[in-house]
Amino acid sequence: MRKTAIALALSIPLMFAGPLLFTGSALADSFDKCTDEPQEKWKTQKEIEDVATGAGYDVRKSKIKGSCYEVYGVGKDGTLMELFYNPVTAELMFTEKKG
Repeated sequence: MRKTAIALALSIPLMFAGPLLFTGSALADSFDKCTDEPQEKWKTQKEIEDVATGAGYDVRKSKIKGSCYEVYGVGKDGTLMELFYNPVTAELMFTEKKG
């Protein structure tokens, strides 16, 4: 009984820490929800690329992922970044360092 209580006590913090362990690539791979608006209301891919360029990124490519624009750009420090933009508001929703 005592071993069970100890095991349970040790596992409880892991249940709450679980979501914190899924960051970086795992989160970016599943990040694809930026808007519920129909595509008719979206800005063009070029407009979003221009937003990323204006923020200082050298845009390498972009694509639609789910309801987001996913932009790959190189920052001023030479780091490749994956940027997820809301296609209606052009708001930067999520970033991930790729290299």
